[in-house]
Amino acid sequence: MIVSHRLKYIFFHVPKTAGTSIAKILLNRPFMPDTIGKWEGMPKHKLKEKPLMDWNLKQHSTVEQARQYFEEHTNYNFDEYFKVAYIRNPWDRQVSIYEYYMQSVLNQKNPSYKNVELAHKYKDEPATKFLTEVVSPTQSDFICDQQGNLGVHFVGKFENIKEDLKAIVSNIMPGLSAQAWNLEHLNKTKRKPDQEYFDKESELAIAETHKKDIELGGYTF
Repeated sequence: MIVSHRLKYIFFHVPKTAGTSIAKILLNRPFMPDTIGKWEGMPKHKLKEKPLMDWNLKQHSTVEQARQYFEEHTNYNFDEYFKVAYIRNPWDRQVSIYEYYMQSVLNQKNPSYKNVELAHKYKDEPATKFLTEVVSPTQSDFICDQQGNLGVHFVGKFENIKEDLKAIVSNIMPGLSAQAWNLEHLNKTKRKPDQEYFDKESELAIAETHKKDIELGGYTF
């Protein structure tokens, strides 16, 4: 999560939606970031190396958590901020999460015990088993309030990332030239076409658990 009090915007980093790529741009000087959320598992003593990082805010904060953070730790009005986030086709996103565990977690220097345990549990199993059994937080969990109402002003799509980023930038800094930023795809994993990961059971499992995400983005398998 990135907050700019000077430009009055909040970027909600929904996991596995190219948020790292977007954050790399928004952390540049023209976009005036003031606060960022702490990374999962980051030791508190490391904060001095990240002057913008606030221990009270998570990298992947939800709308409800962000509102609480503003009320308890700032003197700013949460409702005055332009809020943005990205979402992704849920089937495609779940494949990305699966490959993150299979390719990245076991090769990290200091992965969390929980992530390593999950990766080992499924590394010798077919992908369909992971995709059917592992229910990750939905994207709507991050960007909707407790009543299910959308809590951000603009929802960009991973599938339209560059054009939607232009729309976000035009709201944050009208008139800023596109030359001021260059979008890179970071934390990308090697993968096969989505359809090769699913059988009918796993396809329907995602459709059932991610109904709100499918509705928000108008997605199909």
